[in-house]
Amino acid sequence: MEMASSGIQAGFYGVTSFGGSLVALFIFGTAVATEIRRGTIRLTLSKPVSRSQFLLGKYLGGVAVMAGYALIASIAILVFAQSQKVELSPAIKWGPWLMFCRQLMLGSLAMLLSLFFHPIVAAVFAFFAGNGFYSSPNPLYFILPSYKDFNVFFQVMQGTLIDAKDVALLSLYALDFVVIMLLLALWRFRRKELV
Repeated sequence: MEMASSGIQAGFYGVTSFGGSLVALFIFGTAVATEIRRGTIRLTLSKPVSRSQFLLGKYLGGVAVMAGYALIASIAILVFAQSQKVELSPAIKWGPWLMFCRQLMLGSLAMLLSLFFHPIVAAVFAFFAGNGFYSSPNPLYFILPSYKDFNVFFQVMQGTLIDAKDVALLSLYALDFVVIMLLLALWRFRRKELV
């Protein structure tokens, strides 16, 4: 029964993580690009709103949506554990937070890339831009972001612990990556022609 519970928890985490990634890519990838394509951004920027405020507002709106998604996923796994009278895997307690961090990384990269490419292309590039496809001799391994460390699927499946220090380091890594992507997006957005 305990193995089945771990399998269900891991499966639930995998589905919610993948679904959250798709939601993040859609929200962040289209947030600014759609406004530019439709021309509605000119109306917004004609008010006392700077380009930086506009971009950061769109990003923070996406952060709020993804925080709600992570909260709903957390509540759902707790309800499952209570209703089935099973003990949660030790790794699942960090799962929603790490999933949230990963989704913000994906979203910030998708938002930046959407200022250069069509949102669908930006989302695909952002999703596959992780260094999980490369090994350490390849220079891309050191340049591209690492999404794989945020996935706790196998730890949930095996019932292993995740150290709080590792979670803190991953959180700092995600924060650093998000800040860099937002700074690059702000730089690009200030210079972008709004036709």
